[in-house]
Amino acid sequence: MSNKSGDGITDVKARACDILLDHRLTQKAKDPKKAEAIMDKLHISVPKKRDNLVRDVTIPDTVKQGIKKTGPTVKELMEEYGGAGKFVIPEEEFYILENEDWRYDAWPEFFQGKNVADFYDPEIEQKLNALEEEEAKILAMEGDNAAMEDDEDSSDEDGFTLDEL
Repeated sequence: MSNKSGDGITDVKARACDILLDHRLTQKAKDPKKAEAIMDKLHISVPKKRDNLVRDVTIPDTVKQGIKKTGPTVKELMEEYGGAGKFVIPEEEFYILENEDWRYDAWPEFFQGKNVADFYDPEIEQKLNALEEEEAKILAMEGDNAAMEDDEDSSDEDGFTLDEL
């Protein structure tokens, strides 16, 4: 063992830890209260037979034959498509659904505990366009009224306009 080069220090530490662990375990084994406390924490269950059916061990044929999956592994795909952090396995491929058309449906979005789709109006675009047209008409009418009021303000108290003077 050397302090300068560090040779053998890890071996000495490992050996000391092993000796200490053995000593502590033997001390616990000698104390009946600790042994009883450990046994109280353990529970060994033995299954009871529920019927008289014989259930043999079932090993799939693919395991017996040693058939491996063909094609690239997930790790190979990950490396091919950018590595860890960039490649994501689409979870939708593993969904078990009644209808396969549902596989890539969008997940519902929730806001304040309510499904946003419940409040979606399919005619929202048409209603928005009608509202914008109505607003444009109102603004045009207000613009015309403002122009008329400006003409009235530009005349003198005698009823003459500034252009006539």
